Amino acid sequence: MNYVPCVLTALLLLPQPLAADEAAMNQALAVWQGRLAEYHAALERAETPEAKAAVEPPSAAEPAQAIWNSISGSTGSRQLQLKGKNGPELRTVHSYEFQQAWAAPAVNWLLAHPSEFAAILGTGKQAAATARAVRESVADRHYSHPSAAELCPVLAAGTSVDEYGILEKIYTRNRDSNARACAALGMSLMLNNPMITGAAGSEAMARGKRLYYLKQALLLAKPDTPFGDRSLFDMANEQTYRLRRLSVGCVPPQLKLSDAQGQEVTLPEAGKHTLLFFWSPQEALGSSLVSKLAELPQRYPELNIVAIAPSAADEAALAALQQTAGSTPCYTDDADGTAGRDYRINILPTAVLLAPNSTILYNGYPDIRLQSALENAFPARSEDNTKGRIEMTPAAQQQAPQGEAPTPADEEPPALRDMPEF
Repeated sequence: MNYVPCVLTALLLLPQPLAADEAAMNQALAVWQGRLAEYHAALERAETPEAKAAVEPPSAAEPAQAIWNSISGSTGSRQLQLKGKNGPELRTVHSYEFQQAWAAPAVNWLLAHPSEFAAILGTGKQAAATARAVRESVADRHYSHPSAAELCPVLAAGTSVDEYGILEKIYTRNRDSNARACAALGMSLMLNNPMITGAAGSEAMARGKRLYYLKQALLLAKPDTPFGDRSLFDMANEQTYRLRRLSVGCVPPQLKLSDAQGQEVTLPEAGKHTLLFFWSPQEALGSSLVSKLAELPQRYPELNIVAIAPSAADEAALAALQQTAGSTPCYTDDADGTAGRDYRINILPTAVLLAPNSTILYNGYPDIRLQSALENAFPARSEDNTKGRIEMTPAAQQQAPQGEAPTPADEEPPALRDMPEF
């Protein structure tokens, strides 16, 4: 671990808990498990969807405080080798209970409930230093405990190579099959992120890893293995859908959209390159780019460009969308957000470049990688001139306004230990 002086100073200021030992930790975790059991029993008793929706899930705030109190005490000091100006040097640092092997279930539970843990720590340098030290304890030691399975969905939702690295440690060095299954699925999901894909090598290598880890998750998991608030097999089914329908080289779902006159159209059209551009007037970047899309045909006259916005409430809203899009044909999704759901649009803007045979050439954020995909699709049009070139630089990505998280694909989930076909 690489503690800098500010981290050490902050940890010295940690408040001492009233009860801090393994027995207190086990008791606090048992209280939480009891509340979870009551919640699931209430769901079982509820006979209608409305009754199930009315069942309140247990709050993790109070158990979180008790769990943190049980592992946050100081245990003394230890020698730590750090990088100094003149090379490695030994420094005496304080040690804490959350760094002990027995504290793994509590550490993994707290990091699996990030909002409750953040509320306990508060804000400021001390809180940030404490959170960092707890995370480092997972990377250093707690990855090998079976409770690491609970942490995998949170890691998989991240975007950093450090989080991917912890999942890799869990998969390769944890002896618990469920923990390894969750880590494998987590790595497969993270490899959907371009930031992680780049570290994995080429797109072909990344897709191979996505498929490999997905299969490993199905092989290792027990039938009732959870992954966050869903089952691992539901999440594996979702990943199967993405690999079958939304990856480079696949044929994506057909779209039924409405044009500015309210007429329904079916896209994409076979026989020509098509750029699907999902955007919303509610976010600035997509709105600024959509009007510039009209410049692309100057460089790629064979390219069919389709701007897709969320459902418009009335004709005036449709007209406003088309005005923003300029000469680029603008279409809208239906009221249920079917196109956004089928294409798993979670971030706006999103661009999907399709070949004349309707296979995906690019699917993701409209940055320099999209420009490269366009130049590869039209090599004769991509010589030194810059006419029609749109500068697509990375910017803060915004959540799509469709609202709900993607639902599992409308397919039967893979049977236990059956390999999905790709």
